[in-house]
Amino acid sequence: MLGTPAREDWDKITGTGTDVLNTGTATIPGASKPTPYILGNHPDVTTYQCCPGDPSSECKDSQDLIKDEEIDVRIACWAQGMADSPNSNPAQILDACTDTWVTSRSPDDDLTFCALARMDSNECFGKNIDWDTAVDYCKIHNNDPCATYECPSKLKRSVASDRRGM
Repeated sequence: MLGTPAREDWDKITGTGTDVLNTGTATIPGASKPTPYILGNHPDVTTYQCCPGDPSSECKDSQDLIKDEEIDVRIACWAQGMADSPNSNPAQILDACTDTWVTSRSPDDDLTFCALARMDSNECFGKNIDWDTAVDYCKIHNNDPCATYECPSKLKRSVASDRRGM
């Protein structure tokens, strides 16, 4: 259940609470077996978030980009994990996703996370940043999605760089 209204309605139906990242199983009235669930933020919450310390006036109350992006990728990972193994323990799937995306991100996952966060951020959302530009930004800034407060435009690569596969 994504978003406050959905979490509140889910709680009214199941009594499972409304906390983000709460996961488990609940038997919906009239159902014969339990349904796995996870509770999360509204699906586009990161588009309103800024990097910590961003001085933009649009960011005064919304500087949780990294925290909210980590929540979003864990929920997406959980959904994929439950789809792949529907009989799995929802909490164990979430723990594995937390390990992958928060606790011990690999260098490849760190690059992916950085690019997602840069594209989703308040600074870049809707400004035609593409995946390759976000990846280039992250490579240049050591996978720090908050290295700068501006949205990068397409980075120009030299012909020599393109030949080396960079």
